[in-house]
Amino acid sequence: MKSKGFFVLLLFFAVISFTWWTVQVYRSDRENLRAQNDLLAMEIQLAKQELRTIWLSERLEGVNDTSWLDSARRLMLEHYPRLVMQIGQSGPEVHPTEITLALIQDEFAAKKKRRLVEGSLFFFVLLSAFIWIYRSLVAAIELNRQQNNFLLAVTHELKTPVAGIKLLLQTLRRDLSRDQKDTVVEQGITESDRLADLVENILVASRLQEGEVEQQHEQVNLSEVAEQLVANMSKSFARFNWRLFIPENAFVKGDELAIKLVLTNLLDNARKYSPEGSEIVLRIEPSNKKSKWMVSVSDQGKGIADKDKKKIFDKFYRVEEEIRRKSKGTGLGLFIVKEVLKMHGASVSVQNNEPKGTKFLILIPQI
Repeated sequence: MKSKGFFVLLLFFAVISFTWWTVQVYRSDRENLRAQNDLLAMEIQLAKQELRTIWLSERLEGVNDTSWLDSARRLMLEHYPRLVMQIGQSGPEVHPTEITLALIQDEFAAKKKRRLVEGSLFFFVLLSAFIWIYRSLVAAIELNRQQNNFLLAVTHELKTPVAGIKLLLQTLRRDLSRDQKDTVVEQGITESDRLADLVENILVASRLQEGEVEQQHEQVNLSEVAEQLVANMSKSFARFNWRLFIPENAFVKGDELAIKLVLTNLLDNARKYSPEGSEIVLRIEPSNKKSKWMVSVSDQGKGIADKDKKKIFDKFYRVEEEIRRKSKGTGLGLFIVKEVLKMHGASVSVQNNEPKGTKFLILIPQI
């Protein structure tokens, strides 16, 4: 908030400075116009004096012809080209030419127009720069918030399985039956897998960010991968209603481990945000788009707000603040999904599920 307040103050100062500069430039141009008019008036007075001197000298000598006009015209052409002479009953009169007046006004109008264009361009550049700075500032603040949330989430996610494993190991020190020991060991393996998955997600996200991921290019049967993953999920999280709709063979070309990671993250994400007993559906079917499979994972959770749909694939982004969040996660899963699919020439999008919940749609090329 302090940074935003400083930015607003800086913007206010810049606008005030620009306004002051514009007013000063306009005043300067007006002063320049006034100075030109004053200079023209001085020329008129000087020309009048010199012409009247010539005219009076002819009158005093008693010469009534118009021979003095030649001297007067020569004087005007050589010294006062911006003025025109007229002969009145009281003597010669001098006025600025229409061209001279037009040039002065045109010059002022041109300067005014040029200042307007320059000022508008400068203001546009200034405003664009401030908008860019503001957006960068907001993005930096948001990224910092997300990174703080990520650190809190990782701390919690690491602490939970470690504490669970420690408790299970302490339990094993007691006198337990064979069945009890087997149960404790299974729980320990589950917690270890959870910890390993978390570390793997962090490492994969880091490698994706640096562009260091090497993928295999092999034929992958999406149907088999999906069937295996849903079977594992049904076993580990039996309190959900897992449903699978797939064709017999849905082949794609890519890295099987990476594709498994994508589907695992989407299924796990659906589980985290769904109430127990609700339905989670994985569906694979041909897309309306030529030579592509459409893979969808839908749940019946509370859904995602429209304002968050464009951001959920960003690294570290999560819908709620970490201190108020009830669901588990680090904000890396959907980022990994997007980046891995991009490497496979595929795409992912999110939309509302009917009647409630969220649906993730993947479009991936067939082979």
